[in-house]
Amino acid sequence: MKRLLPLLFVTSTFVACDKGNDVPPAATGEASPAATGAATGAATGADAKADGGAAPVADGWIDQTIEEGGYKARFPTLPKKEVASAPTPLGDIAYTTHGAQQGQTFFAMSYSDYPDTILKDFDVEKGLDGARDGAISNIGATLVNEKKLTFQGYPAREFEGKAMMQGMEVRVRARVFLKLPRLYQMVAAGPAPLPNSDIDKFFDSFELLDGPNPDAATGAAAASGEAAPEAEK
Repeated sequence: MKRLLPLLFVTSTFVACDKGNDVPPAATGEASPAATGAATGAATGADAKADGGAAPVADGWIDQTIEEGGYKARFPTLPKKEVASAPTPLGDIAYTTHGAQQGQTFFAMSYSDYPDTILKDFDVEKGLDGARDGAISNIGATLVNEKKLTFQGYPAREFEGKAMMQGMEVRVRARVFLKLPRLYQMVAAGPAPLPNSDIDKFFDSFELLDGPNPDAATGAAAASGEAAPEAEK
């Protein structure tokens, strides 16, 4: 599963740069070196202490503050950090992932920042569509379900995909949201069936260090002429 997650992140970063114009679809052929674990980015092996400290909680999970990413979250084990980059039509975009494994399921949080040149007139909904479509297509998965929501006050998508890998059904659940210029991605992947209660705990533990922004979703919806969805969190 550790090899699957970087592939998902690379593709999401690539496609979510869409501002509403046509963008080439994610490659479905040979994976990039970053996706396959080769050295386009360095797996630092940094543990939680490098990003602000970790605190175990009663259920054995670890509360982790990622200062550089502007968030905190709860991981099943001490997360490891990987920094890599993905080629896009706008140049390479760096992304940072913190991941931890529990049993056969891999849990990861990732973030990447878009260049200022694409932020004017950026279409948030199309960006989220691209993140979803790219993530699903690049691992050869089929979209199982999806829902639109707001998360921490920002437009978000949550979706699940399934794929056959080495004769085994693999499931991927992801929640992505945009706090421009940053894309945040929360992903869990493993053999079916996924431990959904643990994944819910993982996703819902995410908190922005500067707090939620309840006005962000309203503003984005107003710009697109759509009603803002109700905040889930």
